Amino acid sequence: MKTRLLSLTLLLAVTINNTVAKNTTKSVEQVTEAITLSDNWDYVITGTDPFAVTGSINITNTDHAVVILKNIRPSSALSYLTFITINGETAENDVNCQVKKYAQGSIIMPYAADIQPLTVYSEPNFQGDSCSDFGTENSGGYMNNLSTAKLNNNIRSFKLKRGYMVTFANGTSGYGYNRCFIADTEDLEYATMPDAMDKRISSYRLFVWYDAEKKGLANDTGEESTQALNVSWCYSFGLGENRGIDCECVPHHIYEDWPSSASCGKVTYSPHLKTNNEPGNSSDDTPQDVETVLNNWQNLMRTGMRLCSPSSHDGSLSWLWEFMDSIDAKGWRCDILDMHCYWATGTFNNLATYYNNYKRPIWISEFVWGASWNSNGIFGAVSDRSSFSTENQQKNYDGMQPILVKLNSWAYVERYAYWNSEAVCSKIYYNGELSILGEYYASMESGIGYSKSYEFVPTVVMHSPTDLAAEYTKKTRKLSLTWTNENMEFTDSTHLEMRINESEWETIQVYDCSERSSYTYIDTLAEDYQRGIYYFRVHNYDIDGTERLTSEVQVSLVGAEGDAGFQYGTLEVSSTENLTTDFDAVDGETPAVFTGLISYEDYTVVPVNTIYSVSTSSFVYRPLLWNQGDYSDTMSKTESTDFMVISIGSRQVGDITMEIAKSDSKITNDSTWISFANPFPEGVTPVVIVNVISRYNAYPLMAKVWGITNEGFAVKLARQAGVSSTTFSSQYIYYIAATPGQETMDDGKILTVGRSTEDRVDGRRSRPIAYIDTDGNEIGLFNPIMLVGPQTNNLDVASVYRFDYFTYDQSNTNYNGDAAAIKMRIIRQRDTTDESVTSSQDLNTVSGDYMGWIIISDPAEDPTTNINQTKQTSSQLKATVRNGQIIVEGAENYTLYTVSGQQLPATAHLARGIYVVRAGSNSVKVLVP
Repeated sequence: MKTRLLSLTLLLAVTINNTVAKNTTKSVEQVTEAITLSDNWDYVITGTDPFAVTGSINITNTDHAVVILKNIRPSSALSYLTFITINGETAENDVNCQVKKYAQGSIIMPYAADIQPLTVYSEPNFQGDSCSDFGTENSGGYMNNLSTAKLNNNIRSFKLKRGYMVTFANGTSGYGYNRCFIADTEDLEYATMPDAMDKRISSYRLFVWYDAEKKGLANDTGEESTQALNVSWCYSFGLGENRGIDCECVPHHIYEDWPSSASCGKVTYSPHLKTNNEPGNSSDDTPQDVETVLNNWQNLMRTGMRLCSPSSHDGSLSWLWEFMDSIDAKGWRCDILDMHCYWATGTFNNLATYYNNYKRPIWISEFVWGASWNSNGIFGAVSDRSSFSTENQQKNYDGMQPILVKLNSWAYVERYAYWNSEAVCSKIYYNGELSILGEYYASMESGIGYSKSYEFVPTVVMHSPTDLAAEYTKKTRKLSLTWTNENMEFTDSTHLEMRINESEWETIQVYDCSERSSYTYIDTLAEDYQRGIYYFRVHNYDIDGTERLTSEVQVSLVGAEGDAGFQYGTLEVSSTENLTTDFDAVDGETPAVFTGLISYEDYTVVPVNTIYSVSTSSFVYRPLLWNQGDYSDTMSKTESTDFMVISIGSRQVGDITMEIAKSDSKITNDSTWISFANPFPEGVTPVVIVNVISRYNAYPLMAKVWGITNEGFAVKLARQAGVSSTTFSSQYIYYIAATPGQETMDDGKILTVGRSTEDRVDGRRSRPIAYIDTDGNEIGLFNPIMLVGPQTNNLDVASVYRFDYFTYDQSNTNYNGDAAAIKMRIIRQRDTTDESVTSSQDLNTVSGDYMGWIIISDPAEDPTTNINQTKQTSSQLKATVRNGQIIVEGAENYTLYTVSGQQLPATAHLARGIYVVRAGSNSVKVLVP
């Protein structure tokens, strides 16, 4: 793990001296003699007849000297190359020089066709290994990945020739933090990289840079109109076209996803990309919300192109501000603020506010003077909007000319494009004729648009890792953890950490900084893994010195005990996240799942046990919290609750009869009678425990049971009174009904079913409930796992019953020395949002409810008494236990049974209990601990 600590300010820092000195400018109207450019000159020729017969230029400084023909368009400049030589060789475009646009004129740069404009270095100050093997190609429209030879994750300084732009990204294929570097007026040299990118760059894209002037033409790429208006840039609604060396055509991504990001990225005739057209305008062709645009924004960043924001109109500025705030919050790249300005004169003064809010240069990609739909500007000044009259032209000029003067003077306005597609009165080029404003627009010198001083450096934003999810399959013991790290290479190292129950966190896997944003950890747990609740989290050590964590996820590896079809255990619950628990079930069967009382560690929060879903091998539990009233919405302490997983249908354990079922229909807040499939005998009142299946409910539900007879019971669901404004959500229930009694189960455990006949629960303090048998005698239970629930409904408000603690009889211990629990203390938390409830109310004898229980506990006597695991009824039969399997020696053919006579596969992994091995006429009992 890297140990350097960086502040956020340092992350944004750049080398102060990151460019070479600008050229010295020399201006002449016409070259009349032989000139040699051996120094760093911008040699500017201002006249329209740049060379006299006796004039010539020989460029010998091919690194930095350039010739600028201020008023000669590039296509015309080609005819003057005969007056220019490069080291004595006649200048030839794309052979030994480049002729490109330069504002209203052209620039001639003495670059050979095989120029390598970018050189990167493995050490600061242009030292170490270097590579210059970079071209302007792309990878399917996206940035190119660096190889080891091209210093992947090893660039520490670089040089970029004038007239080029390079975009670097920390991730592969343009993902991750990325930034454009532009060498516009001189070579760009970074002796040290910004800390956020130092030795972290994994992809790049190189572009030719064009020195376009501010003024342009919107929605029109035609040669006739762009030449007549003398603009150096334009765009249309789509990819546009290569307009050659006179005019830069900017591609336009209109909406998600057309043209696609890849199609836009394949364009090479501009380094810029206009993005979504007025997505916040409900009247536009394809309005889209901010989230939809953001979902594809990384793909636009991956093109490496300099990105305009989605464009806005007056009615969708709030959309644009939401988008820009989201971009900055994510640390993504958006280089330019794109606006549509159909404004009257004074409103243009607001542009300074928009710049100051988001510190990006502004492109006004649509504008005229006023708006036809607002009848202001030119549209309110004329009586006939369809007229191209001199009077209308003059009015448009008078209104627009002062605005253009301002736009040209504001350096933060980088480009603007006149919308020549409105009513005729606003047009500046119509039927092959320039208007008065059009003449002014064509001759006006708006100046080079881009200014490095207004360049926006993408914000470095550090995120905590997110979306940690866990999945465990008991059958294969496969554990899978997935998560997302948006910081990518801003993270020096990632630790995947685990703790079991309340133990300390330990690191189980370390990842070095990576270009990936998505991670998966897979492991197969050993057969003898420790049982309990496993907690996982991701712990990032980020380059700003901050440690960031995901929230915790839980995996219940409780190793449910018991036979398939009747299993039990205890859950430890520390959060409101879903908790998945595996169990052994009868093949292909979806059993019923019941939870007991949740513990009472924190009285400020009220968790309601809820079964979220059940499958053939696992169930999902979640504690839904009361969300009305003065209750906490966060679990600050670990709570526990017991559970049982039982096959649906009838079950007989000794003299105890049990019926387990799911309701035929959903239960509401109205009372419903549930009839047993098989009535219990006359005079037998079973204990009934009910659980709610509540997969899609936003609030917790509690089941109320009363009127229990041998034939059935009444039930309804309750919720907090404070959520009465929403429709009540009906749900299915599970129920278990069992006759009171006590029996020994197949695995040696004790099953106890009973109910209180005197003790009742109510009020604001816990009440003792004594364990009694069917004769009313107090009994003791060892290490009980309990399903407990009210058997009456004497207080008809939403309530949650919670287990507080046991009362033990220290004089009654089992073979392990455990004391017997003789009482359980239970408290009822009542819904105080119900007006009928007061916090001081405690009417135990009036509104208290009787409790019923179904409990599995340990036996008092050692189940191995008189059972010798290695005792043999034949000297050839020997059975031992290894990792939950019974291993038999001395018998080739043998069978394995539970003590109740159920045959099992000989190679089965067994739960704790007593089993019988038979080989021929010989048998032996074996305890699986």
